[in-house]
Amino acid sequence: MSGSTPAETQERKRRFLKHLATSRDLRQAASKTGISEATYYKWLQSDRQFASQALKVRPPRLNPKKRKQRFLACLRKLGAPMAAAAKAGVHPSATYYWRQKDPAFALAMREAKASAPKPEFVSPTRRKAQRKAQRNFLKHLSKVGRPYVAAKRAGIHPVTYFAWCKADPEFARRAAEIRSRVRPIPKKFNGRRSSGRPRGTGSITERANGYRIDYRKNGKRVSEYLQGVSKQKAAERLRDMLIQYPPEVGPAHFGHVPTVETLLNPRPLTPPERSTLPRKRGHAEGSIRYLGNSCSIYWYDAQRKRHNENLGAVSREEAERILAQRTAPLREAREKENEALRQARAAIRQQVATKTAVSSGSRPKAETATAGMSRRGRPPLDSEMKRKDQEAAATLTLEEWSKNRDAICYPLGTFERFGSWHKAYEDRNNREGLSIRKSQAAKAFKNRNHPLK
Repeated sequence: MSGSTPAETQERKRRFLKHLATSRDLRQAASKTGISEATYYKWLQSDRQFASQALKVRPPRLNPKKRKQRFLACLRKLGAPMAAAAKAGVHPSATYYWRQKDPAFALAMREAKASAPKPEFVSPTRRKAQRKAQRNFLKHLSKVGRPYVAAKRAGIHPVTYFAWCKADPEFARRAAEIRSRVRPIPKKFNGRRSSGRPRGTGSITERANGYRIDYRKNGKRVSEYLQGVSKQKAAERLRDMLIQYPPEVGPAHFGHVPTVETLLNPRPLTPPERSTLPRKRGHAEGSIRYLGNSCSIYWYDAQRKRHNENLGAVSREEAERILAQRTAPLREAREKENEALRQARAAIRQQVATKTAVSSGSRPKAETATAGMSRRGRPPLDSEMKRKDQEAAATLTLEEWSKNRDAICYPLGTFERFGSWHKAYEDRNNREGLSIRKSQAAKAFKNRNHPLK
């Protein structure tokens, strides 16, 4: 290294070889010595004595074939792949990779594992500890009913449980009996049973001389110890605090404070069966969603603003009733809009009927404007109007044909919402339908003027 004396360099080399012999990791040894890996390779090229010492401390890496042979030799002695990989200096993931990519190695690995000596004797101390761990696991399994959760609570790996079931038939029988008898807890609670209380309703905990109630006050958790009182009094006190200090979440935030009986005996809310629910709700009817221990309703007001409200643990009928009250203003506004739209359509039909009567030369009468309407509310078409429309469809472009229909007061029909044929043409989504109608009219005009007819 530049700026270092030969004595300091030799000291660095000695310390580097010491760390390399301990860790067998080049990067770790260089970091502890305070040098870079490039310095190590420079020393190898410039100092032959250092290179020989480093080769003794860190032997060269074997090729994959020799590493496989060393691993198989260790596996024949130990019988466990993980222990054999550690003994041979091979990473366990490398053995799995070889087994997947090399069928010959996978066969040799199975043969080596089968030829390994089986342990004939297990010490009484180890057997006693295993029996104790099995009893602890079965104890937790009888509470939760799920092997993975019970293994986590017992402090063992799930693979250990499956190994016990494979090696010990009696343990496997007892575990299967417990799993068939105990109802497993839901997965979504991650090993915990539901308390049955909605969010924001606090809790009641029994103590030695009374009860403790927990609730939220101005966003902070508050605990009160009530000594010498019954659980009924503690529930009444908790309900008063929920009314005085409404929480920021849950049904109590919206004024639905639970009763004393609900606080004393909280029960999880069971949603109704899917088959009993309505298939599809309208936009003005809102929706009902079931949470863990409560249900919430979502609706829009007359100004189209979205709202939500947590009702707590209420029945389906009560939630439907409250939702109907909340959505009543929007339904009334929708009825008014629909009525205004129906009146506007009737006025347009009356105006079209009047224009048609004027163009045909007859006198516009109110009583005859709607008398000749078809079942769809469209005015009848005279032969002259049909002829002009068909002639324009055969000779004009789509835009000019739409303007011609407005000029001859051709009935709009399904395009009444646009007010005119040209406005319907300006909407690109309608041009395909208009082109189909134009081609039909042009075809009728050609058939009408065919020389054979």
